[in-house]
Parts: sequence; C-alpha cells; structure tokens
Amino acid sequence: MRCLPGRSAARAALFATLLVSLVSSCGGGGGGGGGNDPAGGPEILLTDGATLPGDFVVNTIESAALSNDRSVAIIASEVGTPPLNAAFLRSPAGSIQPVLTPSSTLPEGLSLVTMRNLVMDGGGDFSFEIGGRLDDDAVYLWSGGRLSLVARTAPGATPTGFQLLGDRQIANAGKIAFCGGMSPCQVDTSGDRERITCNLQVFSGRNADVARVELPIELDDQATSAVTVTMNDPGRLLIGLPSRSRQSVVGEVVDGVYQSLIVRGQQLPGIGTIISAKPRAINAAGQVVIDARLDTDGDGVIDQDRVLRLTNGVFESVAQTGVPVGDLVATAVRGNAIDDRGRVFFTITSATPGQTGGGQSFRVWDSGTTTQIVFEGEPAGKDDQNHDLQVLELDQLRSNAAGEAVYRASIGYFENGTRKTTETHLDRWIDGERTTVLSTGWKAPDGSRIVEVSISGLNDGGDLLTICGLGTRNNRGLILLPKA
Repeated sequence: MRCLPGRSAARAALFATLLVSLVSSCGGGGGGGGGNDPAGGPEILLTDGATLPGDFVVNTIESAALSNDRSVAIIASEVGTPPLNAAFLRSPAGSIQPVLTPSSTLPEGLSLVTMRNLVMDGGGDFSFEIGGRLDDDAVYLWSGGRLSLVARTAPGATPTGFQLLGDRQIANAGKIAFCGGMSPCQVDTSGDRERITCNLQVFSGRNADVARVELPIELDDQATSAVTVTMNDPGRLLIGLPSRSRQSVVGEVVDGVYQSLIVRGQQLPGIGTIISAKPRAINAAGQVVIDARLDTDGDGVIDQDRVLRLTNGVFESVAQTGVPVGDLVATAVRGNAIDDRGRVFFTITSATPGQTGGGQSFRVWDSGTTTQIVFEGEPAGKDDQNHDLQVLELDQLRSNAAGEAVYRASIGYFENGTRKTTETHLDRWIDGERTTVLSTGWKAPDGSRIVEVSISGLNDGGDLLTICGLGTRNNRGLILLPKA
C-alpha cells in the first residue's frame, strides 16, 4: 500500500473523528492529559496553556520523548523574562509528575533558562541538559524514580574539571556514558564561527556514579564532536575516536576497559583501508553500523565513504559513495540505525556526476538487498490546482528494534524555480508498506487545522509521539499515535 502520493480526505476525516471523540471523552482539549485511549486512537497528551503540577503553566512544549510502555518525558517552558524551563514525566496511565521545575531547589550556579537535548531509552530512563554552554552546563539523569546530577560545571564541577558536554547516550537501568570537555578549554574567535576546544575525556557508569574510561590516546585541544559514544538498551558501549596514525578509531568498553575494534590503516578485503570510522548504532545482539572513510587505491588518501555492518568481527558493505544511483552518483552515505534482525537503515545522497550535494534517499539494507523507502524528488500526485507534487525534503528519520521506520516528508512543487510546500507528512514504513499517519491540513479536535508536524519519538512497539502546531505554529500539542 502506498499512501504518500496525493491526499487522503477519508483518512484525515477518520483521524479528526478519533481525536474529537477522544477529547470529548476526556472532558475537552485543555491539555492536562488523560489516560491511554482504550480504542487505540490518536491521543492528545498535552497542549500549550495547560497547567501542570506546581502551578506550572505551559507556554511552549519544547520537546518530548517516548518509552516502550508509553511513558513520556516532557520539556516545557513557561511565560517569563527570561522564560524558565521544566522537565516532567507522564505515566502510561496519564498522571504527570514534576522532575525538575522552577519550584525545585537547584545547586548553586545552575539555572533553568536553557533545558535541551532530551533523550529517553526503551525502559523509561531519560536524560537532559541544562545550560549547554562552556562553563554553564549540567547533565541530569532520571532512573528508577530518582533524579541524579551526573555532571556539572563549576562551582563544584563534577567530574573535576568538567566544562562542556559532548556526545551522550543512556541505556536501561540508569546506565549513562558521555564525552566531557575538560579543563583547559580554549575559545577561538578568529574565524567566522566560534570554535571551542578542550581536553576530552569519556565517562560511563550508573546514575551519578560515573568513572573515567581510559582511552588509548590523549585528546587534548579537540572539539567535543571529535568523540562519539553509542550504546544499545542493554548498555553495550562503543566509542569513536579521532583518526590518528595506526591508532584505534573504534573501541568497545568492557568492564570499564577500552578494547579496540578498528584501527586506522586496517585493511578490509574487498572494501579498502580504513582511514577513519565512527560507530553509528548497535542492536541488542551487538551488530554495529559504522560510517567509514576509506582509501581504496593505496595512496593513503580518502577516496570513498561507506556504511558498514560489523557482526562478530566480520565487515559487510551496506552502501558506498561513487556508485551510480540511476542517472546520478552517490555523493554521501550515512548509517542511521540497525534493527534486531540486523537490517541497516541509512541515508544516501546523490547528484549529477561532477557535482556535490544532491537529494536524499532513505533506504534499508537486509543481507545484501537494498530497498528504497522514499527519496527526494519522488512524484507525489497532484494537488487541487493540478500542480505536479513531489517530495521536496526528507528529515527526522527514526526506526525501532522491530524495523519499523517513520520520517517527515515535505510535499510540494516548484514554480519558476521557487519551492512551494503544500503539506508536510509523517509517514510510517513497515516491511515495504508505506502510509501517511499524520499531515498538515488535517483537522484538529478544536476545529483548527494542523499547521506543523514533527516527530518526537518512536518506541519498539511502533507507537509514535509527535508535536504539532494546532491552528498556528505558536499553539503546540503533544499527540500520541498508538500503532494500529
């Protein structure tokens, strides 16, 4: 079934009917949040303007995340100068509890002016960052009903010397790993953009009990983006390191000890010589997706990028640059995720030979067979004015352990070289079948139209969490779409 091309008035009407029925049964759309809809239809969990525990009046739903049991972590801001933020947890039954709000007692030197980078694992643990700037940063973790301050800058910096957060991942049972920009950090403003470099260190542990991971190289004067950390829900931890001569670039942390998996200069038969590599995802069985930069002709210079799958020491090529994509050529490839069956979801960018950049295609690789999910430029029917519609832009690709994928697609046409967006879809892909589950232009419970859609979470059961603009972009609603 292909539902992306064209609009579906019947599906939109059904969605609106389900929402109106649900809101009526919950006593209106004021946004407090009732229990899960027993019929399994779309459910409004929260709207701007709602009053949450502690008399916190939501000005804007900033972000949200979803666990496997449909618990939802929420970051919202309130009206004020400056507006302060708060974190809440909504239970599967619909109750909402404060986690960190303006009513909480904060450690000296921290504030709630900025709260961001919310992540949640399948088991319901979640983490967020407040501050987010050099010498004004802190990392919190909620696990087992308890909030822990994992890292913070001075005064009272922990770990000692912590100045800025880099990459961070969490896993079940309070596991957390992150890269910290440690003292001394330097700020370079000589170029067009500010550049911050620090002494980088990696930490891992449970809750606030984290310890430094000893790495095979010292990482002085590096941007925090130089190191990546990747974990699966059971907590297997991989680290990606900057490329240096004959040094490890990807390793696994076992019992707190770094063990190298890939080194610069490693030759992969039939693939090439690795110059640099970054782990992108790992499934429950330990299969790893890696973005690798390669030398294929022996001159020591990068001439190809590939997405690789690593299974028990065996590398398989998933996608590569420089190969034909229809009449185009692949200019970039990027691994996104891997499901529990070992299928790899990835993005390929293609352009006219000799050009850079190009349009994106979302694809899935399964034991040597690649299936295209959707691509920019794909025909999408006609609108009421007989314009030939196409997929203009793709983003927010998510997939789960079961291999279900969702993404956001902007639909429209070009007029005299100007891009005209007519609607934005959230689409679901399951084993070759693709459906639109939400779209701008569809009717909201209060009679207004949905004017903006974005993906906040996809759990392993296939439930989808979205943030939508209701009537205007400044009136946001948090909507759960349970898997049918």
